Amino acid sequence: MVSALANVLPGIRDLRAPLAAGYIWLLGLWLALEPTIPSRSQAGGVLGSVYELGDELSTVGLGIAASFVAYVVGALSTSLFATPSSGLRQTTRLSRLLRLEPFSAQALDALAALGRSTRTDLASILSMSGVDVDQLLDEIRVTTRTPTDDSWWAGRVRRAVRARGAGNRGTPSRARGPGSATARDFEAEQEERIARAVTRDLDTIATTRLLGRDQDLYSAVDRLRAEMEFRRAIAPPLAFAALVIAGREGGIWAVVVVAFVAVLTAGLFADAARLERRANDVLLDVLTDDRVQSPTLDRLRGRAVAITTRTPADELEQAASRLAAAIRRAIRRFEQIGTSEPALAGRAHADAQQAQALLDEVGPLLAPDVIDSAGAAVVLLQEMADLWMGAVQGKGGVDTDEVEVMLGRAQTEEQHFLARAKRQVALLRQAPATPST
Repeated sequence: MVSALANVLPGIRDLRAPLAAGYIWLLGLWLALEPTIPSRSQAGGVLGSVYELGDELSTVGLGIAASFVAYVVGALSTSLFATPSSGLRQTTRLSRLLRLEPFSAQALDALAALGRSTRTDLASILSMSGVDVDQLLDEIRVTTRTPTDDSWWAGRVRRAVRARGAGNRGTPSRARGPGSATARDFEAEQEERIARAVTRDLDTIATTRLLGRDQDLYSAVDRLRAEMEFRRAIAPPLAFAALVIAGREGGIWAVVVVAFVAVLTAGLFADAARLERRANDVLLDVLTDDRVQSPTLDRLRGRAVAITTRTPADELEQAASRLAAAIRRAIRRFEQIGTSEPALAGRAHADAQQAQALLDEVGPLLAPDVIDSAGAAVVLLQEMADLWMGAVQGKGGVDTDEVEVMLGRAQTEEQHFLARAKRQVALLRQAPATPST
């Protein structure tokens, strides 16, 4: 019985926020539109049909219909206003005034510790592989910045992680560019990237990683997050309803209602942030205790181990696969030009440049005949890109027949490249396999 109730409660909490928000939206809309709605005797068309439907439904039926509409409206509202609500934290002064930051000092310490310990582990694993931590982070696509990284709290995470990491290393906490008297702290940059990746994993950890592993912990975090979402969900419709009431009443009551709801809304957002901090404290605590793992940290450690155990044949196969994918992507882009719009020329040009960059990077691993085929395909792609870019810029037309011939030759060279690369990999695998150094 207790287990069944524990499974039902998260679903009820998921319903509560959109349903409550929807009811408040419907109340506000009713207050706003009621003076303009015709009476039953005057209604016609769709509104008349709605009155008739109300007569046909029982009280329970009306309640169910209203609840369904409220849920749909509330779910849409929660989705639409999720970003603006979080966007309040982009303002430094407002964030500090209402304490909207999602991470406490304890959480920042945990983030710094995770970044530092993970970087140390990865550096140790990769020490004999010839691959550094930066290359691994780039490969797993652990980005330095994201569109949401300009907020005040994001900057606070960045500064806190660097300060704590630098304090433990005895190195400068600020990274500076060339010509500066202070050297860049590359380790701090790596730790920051790792810590920021962990913050982006928290939603996944809270909703999936804890589920089925620790039911009590999952319920505690889910309850905190549900309370947070409830407060953020009802704040916008409350503000709307208050504006409607103020507009209809006017005078001193308008000022009183607006002031009261403004304080109430600010309090809701501040309390939601407090609950978010508590939930994040719990999540980061279990991460530092290794009771649960971050998906990104799992991928980083797994990839680091794979790199240290790969053979020269594995390295060659991976390099050839990356180059083949870049060439094939550029070819597909050129196949679309003419059947779509010339604006694709810019993307095709970028794809051709990426293929050339990859050829320069992996070329030392490839046999001469493999390089020749790949190089011939890339040259053809670049020539086609130049033709199309010239046409887009008004520097001349494009002979589509000539381009078709060049595209066919590029496809042929790509096939030769794949066949020769596979043959080189097969020959290398016949030799005794030794880990790469």
